[in-house]
Amino acid sequence: MNELEWLSSHPEEAEKCSGRWIAVTDEGIIASGESLSEVESSLKSKGMSLKEVMVMKMPRKDEEMSIL
Repeated sequence: MNELEWLSSHPEEAEKCSGRWIAVTDEGIIASGESLSEVESSLKSKGMSLKEVMVMKMPRKDEEMSIL
């Protein structure tokens, strides 16, 4: 299972992060924050970097999806 498959099969978890930046692996959401820098800091504290995960801003109902 990849990151997008995980998100689509766990919509309730994705919805909890509406309007927030998230870092996702094939095992789930491992960090979230109001800004990309918050997510990056959380990942660094876990010994990870942005390059190791899928990072995106979960859209609110009135926004489009953005994936980095």
